[in-house]
Amino acid sequence: MLIMRQDLHNALVHLFYFIIQHILYTISAHDFVAQIQSSSSSSTNNVRKFETYGVAVHLFIKMSAYRGGSNTFAIIGLEAKEPARLYEDPPYECEWIPAGAHRALVKGVAFKMFPDDGNIYSHLYNAVTINCTFQENVGTDKMGGELVVYASYGEAFWRKAERIVALMEAPGEYQSTSAANNIYEYVYCGSPLFGNLSPQRIREWIAYHARFFGSKAHFFLYDAGGVHADVQRVLEPWITLGRVTVDNIRGQEKFDGYYHNQFMVVNDCFHRARHLARWLFFFDVDEYLWMPSDAGSLESVFAKFENHAQVIIWQNPMSRNMCIATDNVSETPGVSLPR
Repeated sequence: MLIMRQDLHNALVHLFYFIIQHILYTISAHDFVAQIQSSSSSSTNNVRKFETYGVAVHLFIKMSAYRGGSNTFAIIGLEAKEPARLYEDPPYECEWIPAGAHRALVKGVAFKMFPDDGNIYSHLYNAVTINCTFQENVGTDKMGGELVVYASYGEAFWRKAERIVALMEAPGEYQSTSAANNIYEYVYCGSPLFGNLSPQRIREWIAYHARFFGSKAHFFLYDAGGVHADVQRVLEPWITLGRVTVDNIRGQEKFDGYYHNQFMVVNDCFHRARHLARWLFFFDVDEYLWMPSDAGSLESVFAKFENHAQVIIWQNPMSRNMCIATDNVSETPGVSLPR
């Protein structure tokens, strides 16, 4: 009996502590809810910040846009490498908005091309060219207008499409893209220049090819970090003469693409210059074009390919027999080449 009474005593003690804890918990919970309700009335003073770091994948990154004809345009840029997974392969839409009041916009058809599709070297982006074509001529009245592209996130995302003003034409700016308007015979389109370039090598290369192509040629160079002060000094005489254009494209480095976004850059040059010259050339500044002395002129050689859209020039190892045994490279009139 003594043991049973002791057990009953212990049970009553535990019950008493349980009742006390329950009362205290109820009071605390009531105070906590009251505090929440009080703080919710002043939530504007309790704004939480969300800070972002690192690299985000953009839907579309525009580099340039060019008119390709009376009713067609090309927009060059970068698109997320796996848009089918990220944005369900975002479609694009185009429209031309004529300048002036009460003029109806014109809807076009957009389709995209991936010049570097399938490369495994870039992680986030592919180069993309968006072609916008209209069923009628747009802007040919020289009244001006703007090309607008809409980039969609796909049906799985609630966000509205991004509106991109791709190109603007001022009144009177429109020009026919007829081949008769070509101002050059040849245009060189360079790949991105990066690294510690040798000014002496660049000097030799530009002097050689300026002579090789002749006076009706132009060079588009793209500086991805390689045109340092000494290289700039070498190129400056040619820039002054109007023979060379150098674009600073260092800003593209923050967008992870293949080889300093080379495919985007060369496509920019292609659409930029396709109506400026009869022939465009794509090769690197460590490569030299060469013809044997009995091949005739460059013009006569390419006259054989007038009906071809593309000519591939096969590479050969450099040979000392192709070099001229003289250092007289300053034959271009008006150019004093830095030594």
